[in-house]
This record gives sequence, C-alpha cells and structure tokens, in this order.
Amino acid sequence: MEPVGLYIHVPFCRKKCKYCDFFSIPSFKFITPYLEAVKKEISLYSSKVKNVDTIYFGGGTPSVLGVKNIEIIMNEILKNFTLSDKPEISLEANPDDISKEFIHGISQLGISRVVLGIQSFDDAKLSFLGRDYSSSKVRDALEILKGNFIGSCCLDMIYGTVFDNWKFWEKELNNALSYYPAHISCYELTIHTKTLFWKLSKENLKVDDNTFRRVYLNTSRYLSDMGYTHYEVSNYAFGIENICRHNMKYWKRLPYIGIGPSAHSFMGKERWWNISSLKKYIKILPSGELPIQAREALEPSQEQMEFLALGLRTKDGVSSSVLSLNEYSFKRLQILEKKGYINLENGKILPTPLGYLVSDSLPIEILG
Repeated sequence: MEPVGLYIHVPFCRKKCKYCDFFSIPSFKFITPYLEAVKKEISLYSSKVKNVDTIYFGGGTPSVLGVKNIEIIMNEILKNFTLSDKPEISLEANPDDISKEFIHGISQLGISRVVLGIQSFDDAKLSFLGRDYSSSKVRDALEILKGNFIGSCCLDMIYGTVFDNWKFWEKELNNALSYYPAHISCYELTIHTKTLFWKLSKENLKVDDNTFRRVYLNTSRYLSDMGYTHYEVSNYAFGIENICRHNMKYWKRLPYIGIGPSAHSFMGKERWWNISSLKKYIKILPSGELPIQAREALEPSQEQMEFLALGLRTKDGVSSSVLSLNEYSFKRLQILEKKGYINLENGKILPTPLGYLVSDSLPIEILG
C-alpha cells in the first residue's frame, strides 16, 4: 500500500488572530481530553493505514502543546503505523514557544521541520495582524533555531496588507533571508467571513490589486534569483530537497489522513472531513466512531477540474494525458500560453508566475 501523509490538527491558540479562519480555540482547557481523542482516532485508522512517510502538526498552534504532549501523539503514531526510512515530520510553531529546551525536546522526537509563523519583522504590522509578540521575539526565536535545530527552519509570512508596497515587502524578505531559511511561505492576506478583520471596515486593510500583482511577481523573481524554487503558488524552497513533501500530497492528490477536529482526508477517489467542534470530537471518539462530518466521491468531470485546480498551483503542472481535452480546450491552452499564463512542454501544462496569480480561474478558462 502507498505510504500516506498524516495531518494532526491542533486547534489550540493563545489568541485568535484578526485574519485567521482556521478552526482554532483561544483556550487550553480541553488539551487533556483532546489528546485522548486524538489517540483513539489514530488507533481507529490503524486497520486502514499501514505506512506513513510524512507527518504534519498544524493548527492552531501545535507548539503550545509542549514537548510532553507532542510526545504523547508521536508515541501513538509509532504504536499504530510504520514510518518510512526518512519521514518528513513538520511542526508549526509560534516565536513565543521557541526555547533551547523546546528545540532539543522536539528534535529528540524526530521533528525534521519547524514551520515558524513569524508573519512579519515589523512591530506595527505585527500589531495590525493581531500577533502578540514583537519583532525582537521573532529574531530571538530565529537565532535559537539557527543555533540549535539541525532540521529545516521554515518561515510563514503574510503580505498584501496595507503596509506591503514593494519597498516594505522587500525589506521583510531581506530580513527573512538573513536567517537562511530552507523554506519560505508567503501568504496573501485574505479577508475571510467570521474573522475579526471581516467585522472591521474592508477598506485600508489590503494593498490595491495592481500593487499586489507587482509585489507578487517581484517576490517570485527576487526569491528565484536568491536560489529559491517557486514550486507552489505561495511556497518557495531553497533547493528541491526542501520542498514540503506533505503539502505536495494535497496538490498531487496523493493519500493523506487528517486527525483532529475539522481535519480533512483523501484516499482513492474519496475525501472526507471531521466535525468542526472540539466538544463533539471529544465526545464521539470514546464510542469507537470516527468523527466524520461528511464524505464526497468525485465524478469524472469533477476530477478533471480538480486535477487542473490543484496541479496548476505547482511548478509540476498537469499532464494533458489525464485530461479529456477537446478542440476548444486546446485552443484555449494556446491562447493562455501566448498571454504568458502557462507553458506547454512535453505534454504538460505548466503555470508561470503570472499563471500562479490567476490559478483559481485557469481551470475554467481551459475546460470552459
């Protein structure tokens, strides 16, 4: 059986950020029953999944669990699954949680990637985003990682805010590059419903579309010149060996299992997702029932659209052989190539940086 990726959703945070629409809870009250439920859910999948080659602790803020609680989850994973020889094990963390002791502890557990959610090096921008730490705390955390972690240091940053003209954002990138991260994720500020930003005036939160376009294309060019591979819409790796193998499972439609409230899973032609309620999640699992909210099996036409929608987010693109393209679609491809959105090479549809910018609309442009 093909190895699967394992995603562990840790919903706990110290505070809900103004832009966050992920399922998270600004409280640590239910950590102990959550851990018991996670252990039970992992054990329920042991009959369906044997081999695991990537593990990703996402959130929320997984680092708030501390080393001992992360170890509880890792021990349950090792008890129920066989890990590949060189598993990729990622942990999202906030600067507040980084210490020499923490880094030593998670290293002992086999964590190979720390994904540090710094978001910015600027105090005013951090305050605007609702982050509780200062830029000096960001730098302290990066220095600790640089001096004590033998795995990959990966940075998550946000841009597209009202602060982020190219001059400002270039300074942010230069600050990031000074720590030689193996991986940088640059996420556009998106104003989602039910977030604190949504409740505020939508004006004066983001840069205008023309500025964002310029900043996005400049970022791709700039980081590429610095040796980073722009391998996905928002992601850059310093060498292909630092591409996040776990996240690539999502874009390539490879199997993964999601553990925890609101976590998503995909195997074969079916995907399913868990309930987005911690209390219900904790209540259901002792009965031996998986906490699944819904399932879906894609029809062939839906699969076509998904192949394009996911594949055109990555540098590997999509093989035209997996698509049922008619004459109209081939003509559309040629037009899109002339406009600079894609390249057609060796039977593949490959997005350009300009194509990344409109990746959500490209499948409709191609298939009609």
